[in-house]
Amino acid sequence: MSVDSWVKKIDRNACRIDRITSDAYHKRRRILTAPGVSKNGRYYACLSTRAQICKTHEYIKVEGDVAIIGVTAFAADQLGDVTYVELPNVGDKLKIEQKFGVIESVKSVSDLYMPLSGEILEVNEQLMSEPELVNLDCYGKGWMIKVRMDDQGELGAALTAEAYKEFVVE
Repeated sequence: MSVDSWVKKIDRNACRIDRITSDAYHKRRRILTAPGVSKNGRYYACLSTRAQICKTHEYIKVEGDVAIIGVTAFAADQLGDVTYVELPNVGDKLKIEQKFGVIESVKSVSDLYMPLSGEILEVNEQLMSEPELVNLDCYGKGWMIKVRMDDQGELGAALTAEAYKEFVVE
């Protein structure tokens, strides 16, 4: 193979890498400019106004007696690139403020705490192979667990999106 053909091959691969990098950049940029995200890129409010948020940075979206739980975009932003997520087993019964998992990023390792008591109905298995979904779409594909709530009264301790915004600004 001639030097010219090697150069052309390298140029084609570089363009392909630039295109992939550019696509990832624009996808992240769309997320950063979504409603509920401040101008400096920090996430202060949940994209869903129906969600409630704990001071430990887990959000709760309620659908009937089932709660969908994950970490807030603000927490994901503070963690940096998430590299590993450990979640409980389906069928586990956990109490409020009990550790339910671990999230690891390039910056740190943090425990995840139950914002309410209940039985684990479903775990997002996709996070095992794609933990970056927590950074890219924490309120959508990056959810962590679905729980059948024992007591909906426990939701009273959770913050609204506006109260959470004030909490993280402090």
